[in-house]
Amino acid sequence: MRILFEPHFHTKETSSCAHVPAATAIAAMQKAGYGGVAVTDHYRVFDRMFAQRAEQAWCEKIDCWAAGYRAARDAALGTDFKVICGMEISFEGSPNDYLVYGVDPDFLKNYPELYKMTPETFFAFAEEHGLFFAQAHPFRNYCSRANPDFLHGLEVYNGNIRHDSQNDLALELAEKAGLRQIAGSDYHELEDLGTGGIYLGRLPADTRDFAKMLLTGEYDGLYANKL
Repeated sequence: MRILFEPHFHTKETSSCAHVPAATAIAAMQKAGYGGVAVTDHYRVFDRMFAQRAEQAWCEKIDCWAAGYRAARDAALGTDFKVICGMEISFEGSPNDYLVYGVDPDFLKNYPELYKMTPETFFAFAEEHGLFFAQAHPFRNYCSRANPDFLHGLEVYNGNIRHDSQNDLALELAEKAGLRQIAGSDYHELEDLGTGGIYLGRLPADTRDFAKMLLTGEYDGLYANKL
């Protein structure tokens, strides 16, 4: 059995660049034949994301950040559709984005302000905690390539039709560096539905299980709908 899974998914509730409420998006994903998603809302400097919450305690900020994940999870209750938590992290001083799996709100409450790390120090942190760490859309014009020695994987196909992600170059780099390859729709708008994903032989139990599946290569290929 091959299950189509979306690993790059944003919600209106949390990501300011997304415009589809989580419940609407989850219903559309189910109708399109996906078996689950990892909600990877942006994790950036909180005084930029939630300026009005600058004085809140860290745990309260994470609860605000997790609104999209919770809404997506609740929308799938009572179905076989699996919703897990991930994040798309950006480190201070760089426009690069990185997809991370193995984290959930409780984990992030215990390890504050991870965006103050560098890719190198975060990779060591990921190794220590069993996280999967991959650079997203590394060949967009505003991005620079991270040192592959400090990555587990690379998003070799990004299906967002509003960006030129130069996916062919990402695939070439991943093959040359021996990195795990992932693909995703980078869902922000209704038009992003069904443009990417990965095939799994089973649904992950949770985000930590999904990280382990990626780290060990327990997946059955990529889905790239090249519109």
